[in-house]
Amino acid sequence: MNSPAFSRRTVIGMLGLAAAGSALAACSSPAPAPTAAPAAPTSAPNTAAPAAKPTTAAAQPTAAPRPTTAATTANPSPTLAPASVSQGPVTVTEMAIRNEWPDDKVITPWSQDSKIKINFVNYDLVHMIAMTAAGNPPDMFRCQAPDVPYFLTLKMVADLTPYFQQTKDLAEDNLAPSNKNYWYSGLQPGFGQIYGMVKDWSPDLSLYINKSIFQEQGVPIPSDDTVLTYEQMYDMAKQLTKKQGARTLIFGYNGTGHDWWDRQVEAMLNTAGKSMWPADFGKLDWDSSDVRQVLQYWFTMMKENLMTNPLNPAPAWAGQNFVDKQLAICQYGYWFSGMVNGSKVQDDTVLLSAPKWGPTHQDPTITATGDMIHSHTKNVDAVWKVFDWFHTGEPALERAKSGWGVPALKSLYQYMPTDNAFQKQVNKVLTGDLQISEVAIRYNPYIDQSENVAQNPILDAWFKNLEPALKGQLTFDQLVKNVESATNDAITNGKVGMG
Repeated sequence: MNSPAFSRRTVIGMLGLAAAGSALAACSSPAPAPTAAPAAPTSAPNTAAPAAKPTTAAAQPTAAPRPTTAATTANPSPTLAPASVSQGPVTVTEMAIRNEWPDDKVITPWSQDSKIKINFVNYDLVHMIAMTAAGNPPDMFRCQAPDVPYFLTLKMVADLTPYFQQTKDLAEDNLAPSNKNYWYSGLQPGFGQIYGMVKDWSPDLSLYINKSIFQEQGVPIPSDDTVLTYEQMYDMAKQLTKKQGARTLIFGYNGTGHDWWDRQVEAMLNTAGKSMWPADFGKLDWDSSDVRQVLQYWFTMMKENLMTNPLNPAPAWAGQNFVDKQLAICQYGYWFSGMVNGSKVQDDTVLLSAPKWGPTHQDPTITATGDMIHSHTKNVDAVWKVFDWFHTGEPALERAKSGWGVPALKSLYQYMPTDNAFQKQVNKVLTGDLQISEVAIRYNPYIDQSENVAQNPILDAWFKNLEPALKGQLTFDQLVKNVESATNDAITNGKVGMG
């Protein structure tokens, strides 16, 4: 997203004005006639899925009370009962990223075989809020796990539980564990109502290592059944970093620790039974020694130039640097194997499981990219047909075969590629990591925790204060306090804006 920064209060204000306008219009119009009870879906329903069961969720302090405000009740969005598709041509608007909805693989094939047309709109949060305020929102929209509670509190998402329960392919025992990032009871993820699903996903904290760089630097290559600790990864990164004067030729480490930094901090804390969020999400809690140790770890990695940072940027993003042999350890999920496969580093690359921080070994998804259906969509059943096809039909099969992500359905796991030695090795490690990936990370519902730095108050404050801290103009404690203060202001504004 390249949208300008905007506040949560601005978003609420835009939506509030729209709601107020609708209310005034309703007051000046005759009361509508009662709506007939919704009919069953046009396709025969399949066996209902079992009731949702809790999955492993991030640790949270038990002393703090559970949320009790109206905005955080268990059903923040209207439940959609399946209804018949209206007769005549129907257009479904999808807001997403173009390469995830290509014309030749998705939109054109669907349009040729269906009376329902797809209108594609490039994803932009500001645009989506404006469309919602204008009363013409996208029917479906791209989402990642950190976005889900944010959209729930804005009441912009539909409860899809009835649809999942009537779709055989979407029975709980066929859903990959990452889908539970879209299951919520109040503001607690991993169980409860279903608001969407992933298109594909990855255990995101796995490690890709370049064997040649290890050999050149005299660092022993770990076997692929080794589980490193983060301390061991730091030691390796220090030995693997190659410099020429002040210039860094090869960085020891990069990946999620930069791109999705706030998500990784929370995931690391979870492995020690900790969280940076209290139960009510009322503040960013970085005061404990557990959190400080994680923050200090990443600050040290950047201070010592073992990974990219504002004072020592890399030529490109971490994935490209790895393929260009300018990065020794790249921490990305299974999806990255799609880029390595067929590249010049394919035969030099080995996948390792996620490193350990706390005593619990976990490799969760911290992206969980998928789709949700807008609560204000005008033709739910037609939208569901597109939603279901994209996530369970031919596009889902093509994605599974590509190797660019773990399928959303377990029944499609068999199609992940194992055509060469590299893919076989990746699949071996992935098979183990799938057993430790059923974790739903908790994200704050009052702020935007997306990957857009300018809109995410944690990332925005972290990177604004990181450079002066690395230069010695701020102490580490001042860095931490400044990020806490800016984020807590954003949380307060978000809660006030919700009323």
